[in-house]
Amino acid sequence: MTPRQLQVLDAIRWLTADRGFPPTLREVADRIGTIPNNVHQIVVRMRRDKLVEWDAHKSRTLRVVS
Repeated sequence: MTPRQLQVLDAIRWLTADRGFPPTLREVADRIGTIPNNVHQIVVRMRRDKLVEWDAHKSRTLRVVS
């Protein structure tokens, strides 16, 4: 796992715990200081590696797989 993927996982966990629901890609991007497109690319790879679950066609479905 890359350092950036760890940042994304931490951001997803933190934002979910803080708000009580999954974050958007934009919220994750804001949290780690990048643009949503970069987060999208990272999340697609992480989903393929079964690190996160995410439905790109629905809002707020991003979550870390335990």
